[in-house]
Amino acid sequence: CARAERSPFMKNKAAAFHPFAYLAAFGISGAMGGMLMCVNTLLMLDRGLSLAQVALGLSLFSITQVLLEVPSGMLGDLYGRKRIWMAAMLVRLCYLPLFLFASGPILLAGYVGNGAANALNSGTLDAMYLENWLHARGKKTLARGTALQQAVQYGSQAAGALLGGGLSNLWERLRHGRVLDYLRVPKAPGMLKRYTYNLADLAIFLGAALLVLRRRRR
Repeated sequence: CARAERSPFMKNKAAAFHPFAYLAAFGISGAMGGMLMCVNTLLMLDRGLSLAQVALGLSLFSITQVLLEVPSGMLGDLYGRKRIWMAAMLVRLCYLPLFLFASGPILLAGYVGNGAANALNSGTLDAMYLENWLHARGKKTLARGTALQQAVQYGSQAAGALLGGGLSNLWERLRHGRVLDYLRVPKAPGMLKRYTYNLADLAIFLGAALLVLRRRRR
């Protein structure tokens, strides 16, 4: 039978597909998340939160994201994924000033906003990228598009963690002349309670581990 031709709309959509724009967005998001991995807790403590309040904030973040995960998907189906992704970016811009300028318990509202933004963002950009890839490149190359997306996401997150940990250590050496260890778990089991940990070093370790795992998967 004759092969069905694509409609003009599908041809225009395929011609307008630029995967590198999506991959750049994945890379920027992953790198920012990796860089903030080692300074987030310190920033909150510096803003006046206690460790218990930081733990509460992380709990609020997780609960908000879980509660809004399904409704955000329904909103994406109703109003379009691009609009919901833009709404997620708007929510991020709204709560960002809290983390930059606020102090004390009001920062907990920032955790809630972060959870809401993550729920709105979850899957929207990924779905747009894969949907456009499918229409532009075909089903046979979809696995390649998915692999490319994951490589950029995890690779940039690992690189961001390495860079964030290295810059944190460099800043402390320039400012204090030494790296400050600031994490100790006195009730940890066995010999673990005898050690003090540095989150910047932990970020460097996690970044290197992610790079190794990504290389092995390839």
